[in-house]
Amino acid sequence: LKKSQNLLLIAEYFCSRALVLTNRKWTSTL
Repeated sequence: LKKSQNLLLIAEYFCSRALVLTNRKWTSTL
């Protein structure tokens, strides 16, 4: 159970990173 929770946290972290990167791209293009 703990392992899956760690994977979930990692996935969440990468998702937020991707969102931030895409946001930066959008703001830089605007």
